Amino acid sequence: MDKMLHEIADIRAKAESANARANKLEIEIKSLESYSNFRDQNIITLKDQIAKLDIKYEDLYNVLTSKAEWHNEHKDDVEESVHMINGLESAIQSMNEKYIACKAKLDELTHQSVKL
Repeated sequence: MDKMLHEIADIRAKAESANARANKLEIEIKSLESYSNFRDQNIITLKDQIAKLDIKYEDLYNVLTSKAEWHNEHKDDVEESVHMINGLESAIQSMNEKYIACKAKLDELTHQSVKL
């Protein structure tokens, strides 16, 4: 009888040990499931961010393409405008030089008339 009680106690100890290991494994499984869900959520978030970046890249590409097309369409107009501006700057410079010369001549004549 003692032998049977001893065997029953031994079986109970093994069952408790197995139950403890099962509980520990269940905790690990829940932890892994939680990690897996977290990882899946991160993957979804990254996919969303990549999709947004693709849209932004496409928008930027469209803007740059549009600006390049505008530049190509208006290149001749811009070059003509630059040429006209350069011509106007030269004319203004020439007029300034003539003004300075006229002012100097006026000052000279004024000085001579004061002497007379």
